[in-house]
Amino acid sequence: MNMPNHSGSAPFVLSVLDNAFTGVGHTAEDTFQEMIALAKLADKRGFQRFWMSEHHAMPGVSVPSPQMMVARLTGETENFRLGAGGIMLPNHVPLVIA
Repeated sequence: MNMPNHSGSAPFVLSVLDNAFTGVGHTAEDTFQEMIALAKLADKRGFQRFWMSEHHAMPGVSVPSPQMMVARLTGETENFRLGAGGIMLPNHVPLVIA
């Protein structure tokens, strides 16, 4: 098995999954800023991947489009892979999923 090289101090590869939950008294903008800060910290600390989940029509979740957040985070991070940890298949054409 080919194991990827990791850059942190853990003996295994670490990743982050952020669901972008928005709590009481917390705006979607606050959540986006926290997600960016978490991605920057994870990138700096040597995490391998940063995943986001997709949610629609849920008042407590702020990211309906992980693709848009991936585009935003590419300008903020340098070293790890960005992606959607969960995509609602009926909401997208097959090319987007691929």
